[in-house]
Amino acid sequence: MSWSAVVLVECVAPLHAGAGEGCGAIDRPLVRDAASGLPFVPASSVKGACRDAARWAAGNDGDSDKFVAAAFGRTGTEEHEDTRSAGAGCVLFTDLELMALPVRSAAGGYAWVTAPGRIARLLRACDLAGLRRDGDLAGSARGVLEAGGAGLKGDQAVGVAEPETGQEGQGCEPLRDTVRWAAGGQARYVLGELVLHEGGHLALRQALGRFARALAEVLWPGTGGAFWRQALGGRLVLVPDEVLGRLAARCTQVEAAIALDPGTGTTRQGSLRYTEYLPSETLLAGLVRVEPPRGTSGGIDLCAVKERIGTVIQGVVRLGADETRGRGMVRVVLHPSPERRRP
Repeated sequence: MSWSAVVLVECVAPLHAGAGEGCGAIDRPLVRDAASGLPFVPASSVKGACRDAARWAAGNDGDSDKFVAAAFGRTGTEEHEDTRSAGAGCVLFTDLELMALPVRSAAGGYAWVTAPGRIARLLRACDLAGLRRDGDLAGSARGVLEAGGAGLKGDQAVGVAEPETGQEGQGCEPLRDTVRWAAGGQARYVLGELVLHEGGHLALRQALGRFARALAEVLWPGTGGAFWRQALGGRLVLVPDEVLGRLAARCTQVEAAIALDPGTGTTRQGSLRYTEYLPSETLLAGLVRVEPPRGTSGGIDLCAVKERIGTVIQGVVRLGADETRGRGMVRVVLHPSPERRRP
């Protein structure tokens, strides 16, 4: 028996998942995909952060230790473990890939920018998680691609449809003015340093609107998420994959840090460092899977692990570096939640 779910992550604070070596003027750059150049969070970092969150949530009793070991594996290095007991757990994670990047908009505020390749990967994760292709999230993602989202080229961009275009705008009024700027009678998007032109037809804008609202419903359910659902429902912009790559190279957050000399109270010589972060409100997506570890003959209650995994890793988790400086706070959502899909 196995179980899978899509992992959606919202950055509550700037997030740094480092590449381990400097690059140009940036001493601590983000780790990036070799093919697309887009930032991502390695699965090892995700698993370590969730393991730590599970230990805090589960407490210190013996049963909790057994759950953490069964779910995330034994390292053989902790005090209560035999050094010969190292082994894999039954909870597997994929890398967290960039889903939508918040980018400053000249029209006011910011827009969440995504690309067809990002939506296609989310749809693939939904397929692997066993979600119905006609469900709200998977169906709306497929709708964007089928409506021509993958055909955007060059400096084209697409925003969600306005309320007056039909039923698509009801229940969540899009904030279209925050992502559009009209000049000379043409609708344009000014995102960061790029000026992009409207490249979509009504059906594509409506499909993008459905996807934005479906994604927002998963990320921010209930009355407390009304503001964020409305914001994402109107501020999501679709651009070509190469344009998202250019924005991700220019629109991340870079901060300088120094160390003080305790003797003089001044900056220590050579201590200036620049660190790159994914900005707050960045959206990431991946996959979590519960399955028997390879090479085991049983002994792990997968149903029990599945029932508890959602309660211990959903919510606020510390991920990445610099958590003592207020960085790396993220909110994790599983879709579907384990409580919604019982065997």
